[in-house]
Amino acid sequence: ALARPPRPAEQNDRPGRDGGQDLGCDVSRKHQESKDRMSRPKINHQMANLQERRQIAGFASTPGRWKRYPAYKPSGVDWLGAIPAHWEVKRLKYVAPICDERAYAVEPEARYIGLEHIESATGRLGESASNGSQNGAATEGTAAVFRTGDVLFGKLRPYLSKVLEASFEGVCSTELLVMRPTPEITSRFLAYTLLSKEFIAWVDSMTYGTKMPRASPEQVTNTEAPLPPVTEQRAIAAFLDRE
Repeated sequence: ALARPPRPAEQNDRPGRDGGQDLGCDVSRKHQESKDRMSRPKINHQMANLQERRQIAGFASTPGRWKRYPAYKPSGVDWLGAIPAHWEVKRLKYVAPICDERAYAVEPEARYIGLEHIESATGRLGESASNGSQNGAATEGTAAVFRTGDVLFGKLRPYLSKVLEASFEGVCSTELLVMRPTPEITSRFLAYTLLSKEFIAWVDSMTYGTKMPRASPEQVTNTEAPLPPVTEQRAIAAFLDRE
């Protein structure tokens, strides 16, 4: 009988674990990468330069995904770093001063918001508050008064990131600072700024007290924050709302 010659290597033959490459997997991977690149959402020109904007608002972005602004400048603020050249920096007390209005006799029908009703790091109300079951009867003593468009910031344990843009009027715990935006800053952009990890870390570093660490109103409002043009603030907030 004649010996059968060794068969030639076929296309589907794959080397084992001796250092060879798996050509089939390599082709499949490249094909998938090509599909991923084609499936990435397109972003319009106005919203293209958003890497730094997302960082301002505390949202990590994919490195290199967003184009950079044409020029930057040092902000002079430790927690902020460099900012786009056309942005300003102002202390919060000048653009969103604290409102000290108090209610000493809370009406039973008044909507009441406590720290426990605000979710951490999301800027949203929890179910117990959003369903309207909380009212003035839930609090005793003095409460802070807030109006539609105000932004509430939790000064007790600020690392919990309790921030809320008020879409209604009501009263809240005095552990929440009621910040009232001026025309220079939008409520939504302010809320995203206060929610940023960098801002929270900065405020948390200035707290006093061991068991119940608090940030003083002066420390919060003396903090400097970024201030893009108002139209840009709206665009940034609208983009972050969709993320």
